[in-house]
Amino acid sequence: MSDKILKKTFIGGFKKSSVLDYVEKLQKENLENENAAEENAVFKSQIEDLTEENSSLRSENDKLKEENEALLKAIEESEKRIAELEKNQPIAAENSGNTLIQDAMTYSDKLIEAARTTANGLINKASSSVSSSGEKISEANEKIKTASFNLECSLGSVKDALDTISSVLGEVNSELNDGKSDE
Repeated sequence: MSDKILKKTFIGGFKKSSVLDYVEKLQKENLENENAAEENAVFKSQIEDLTEENSSLRSENDKLKEENEALLKAIEESEKRIAELEKNQPIAAENSGNTLIQDAMTYSDKLIEAARTTANGLINKASSSVSSSGEKISEANEKIKTASFNLECSLGSVKDALDTISSVLGEVNSELNDGKSDE
């Protein structure tokens, strides 16, 4: 009631039109507050959805990293085994079993190349996924910031309106009580 005072009638009461106008104004403010509360609920839901999506993307990224590490270990072990075989092969066996060794080397080279190709593919996929996840996380973070800001603004408006309503109702009650005591 700080911006509008109810007009009293000549004979101890309030003008009906003033009271009705004021009540209508309070109802409009209440409707606006309800709409803001609904918006806040939507923002909270969006925040929860984005948080879940963020968690899912992080989990997927972790799985890809584990697969990549396993393939890199397999490549490393294969290369060590080849180096061991090359170092430990006897000269006589080299002369007599040259074909066998060459076949083994060819096969191991193919395995290593396949493992490298797979690892590179996984590295590229993981890199792309990490990049995409990072972008999605950034977008989610921005949406969360916006939703939080909107929520804070809406809650501030609701609080101000409730304070105004409480103050007005207190003054109306006080004036009604003063009117009764005058009788």
